[in-house]
Amino acid sequence: MNVRKKTSENANEAAGSISRLLSTIAAILVRLGLDSPQSEKLLRRAFVKAALQRVQVEPQRLTQARIASLTGLSRLEVRTILNSRQVLESPQTTRVDNLVHGWRTDPQFLDTSGKPRHLEMRGGGSTFEGLAKKYGRDVTARSLREDLVRRGLVTIRHHKLVLLLKHAAPTGDARAARADLKFLASHLASIDFQLGRRAYVLRQGTISAGDKRTIEMLKRVAVTRLDTVFSSLAEMSADSQGAGKKKQKSRRLIVTAIVATEDEDKQS
Repeated sequence: MNVRKKTSENANEAAGSISRLLSTIAAILVRLGLDSPQSEKLLRRAFVKAALQRVQVEPQRLTQARIASLTGLSRLEVRTILNSRQVLESPQTTRVDNLVHGWRTDPQFLDTSGKPRHLEMRGGGSTFEGLAKKYGRDVTARSLREDLVRRGLVTIRHHKLVLLLKHAAPTGDARAARADLKFLASHLASIDFQLGRRAYVLRQGTISAGDKRTIEMLKRVAVTRLDTVFSSLAEMSADSQGAGKKKQKSRRLIVTAIVATEDEDKQS
């Protein structure tokens, strides 16, 4: 009974950690404009890639059936992913992508010169509401309109919606989301999660300041002191390797220091 209870507690703890991790990643992807179908497609490819890496730690032959068993995908989908020569295919379009494409190509929403019309917001036929019903699937016209305006793809002129022909520059939030995503990827890339056992020790502190100048000064102090610590550890590592001791099982100490500045102002 105690074993079952412990197993259940471990499963609940793992599920909670997975949920928090995926929620963090999903928050970044939403800020980047990716939706669930796009993300799920990338996730399926990532599962296949992770299964292929299992060959490093599993002696058995890694067949398509074995990959399907590990990932929960069908063998047909596994075969399709493995046979794809590109690392990533063209991503599945989102509702917004689909709507914008229809606005740019559907004659119903083009003017006599072949350019996207300035659309009335409401009404049937060649209006934004009509466009949303035709290409926005089950999302309301209002939600799509707000999303397009927020992303800088559409502007409002004289009570009409105007599709901007030039690609909109990334918003401040989108640029920050890209930086967050790049940080997560680079931070995790240094660790091979297929191998080894790890014991983690976490130390974290937050310092608040009223102005950017103070924050930058504190950041320089933190980085300088961390550089000193890393230099000392490097010297200790060199001394240990040069001692000429009998070779033993390889062990590593991985030290990662994160110095991040955050602006609590939500305005981009």
